[in-house]
Amino acid sequence: MSIHPSTSPDLVERFWDRYLELLSKQGVKKSARRWYVLRAEHYIKTIPDKKLARHTAQDITFYLEIMGRAGHLMDWQFRQAVDAIRNLFLIITNRRESR
Repeated sequence: MSIHPSTSPDLVERFWDRYLELLSKQGVKKSARRWYVLRAEHYIKTIPDKKLARHTAQDITFYLEIMGRAGHLMDWQFRQAVDAIRNLFLIITNRRESR
């Protein structure tokens, strides 16, 4: 679940704990949270040489366009992936604001 190769395992674990907590607060069913994490991890892995905090709207758009064109996801799965990615950046935004 590495966010970036230079990120310590403790920070990564805390990040995913915060992510799961956010999903819980949003009312995401426990059975769906695993899929949110998997979709978020898949997004992160598509841009391995860039820290998540440095991702741009273009990075997200590129990823979602590829996913949408692949045609192997149902509409609800695509929406879930969008929401999973949105939550990644909510965590980062909240962390920046709390500093």
